[in-house]
Amino acid sequence: MKIGVLGAGGRAGKGTLEVLKKKHCDILAGCRNVEKISDVATMTVDVNEPELLSTFINSCDLVINCTGPAHKLGDTVAFSCTKADKGLIDVAGNDFMVREVMENCGNKGRILLSAGVYPGLVELLFKMGTEMTKVKSSCIEEIFFDYSNLSENALLDIKASLDDGEGKGFSYWKNAAVCSIDCQVKEKIVLSNGKIVYLLPMFYKEYQVLCEKIKPHKVFFFQGFADAKDIEKLIKLKEVFERKDGENGFLILLDFYSNENELTRFQIESSYDSAFLSGAVAAMIAMTGGNALKNGVHYAAEIEDATSVIKGLKELGLITIKKYRSRNLNGNKKD
Repeated sequence: MKIGVLGAGGRAGKGTLEVLKKKHCDILAGCRNVEKISDVATMTVDVNEPELLSTFINSCDLVINCTGPAHKLGDTVAFSCTKADKGLIDVAGNDFMVREVMENCGNKGRILLSAGVYPGLVELLFKMGTEMTKVKSSCIEEIFFDYSNLSENALLDIKASLDDGEGKGFSYWKNAAVCSIDCQVKEKIVLSNGKIVYLLPMFYKEYQVLCEKIKPHKVFFFQGFADAKDIEKLIKLKEVFERKDGENGFLILLDFYSNENELTRFQIESSYDSAFLSGAVAAMIAMTGGNALKNGVHYAAEIEDATSVIKGLKELGLITIKKYRSRNLNGNKKD
């Protein structure tokens, strides 16, 4: 199977190539400046040039799209893949893009969206955790804290999402529906290194789709921020901010609270920036299920084997994953 990577010269594209090369895949790397790429076959392509895009897609069996921004790209790549009867895995999937893809491609294509870190890996951990946790949970909490600088496309998509009112701030899942926060929730946590992470409760479409399938009782999702002022910027001023300290990486915490007051925690951490890892996630999804993409438009959160994707990333040294248990909730015991 020849896997084509669009946007191979960008940060997400480099993450995709990293995984595919280590797995000894047949790769065709596409971007506008192919001199950026080495060790694999390349083709000059611009997603805004229909003939170049069509030629590239028809040279592959499966396409991983790492170009963007998604709110401008819309269904451009998805429509071309559908027309050529090629499967597509896309690291992005904002509301505008999803609407266009569903309207113009529908069940005619084999399209998997939101196959990055957030959304993507965040929901895959949630799915794996629910499958591995045997005790029925009274409440589930997940936190995503990204402390790396965002890519230009990610920044543009976040701004577009804020302008469009995507997602549901101050919301959570309860009794089979997304509800406004009506109870006390965490405002911050302190990590083992002493760093304070400020929390914003929110809910988004990919997480909702997963909850509708899993049917948990109560779920909170929080986006973490290094500074409380960042939340004010996001909510009040709708400014997009970048970190200036040069740190890379992200942290995902997933907590299951049982009726017996037992806590089970899954923790994923990476020293790679989230854009690079988004490409790696998409590549690992392609490796574990690229030949079996279902007809229609789906989210990465809906794939059958979330565990293999996460374990594959761990085996390549791209993430660490740990599991903890505690009965008193005052100190976690490593499992």
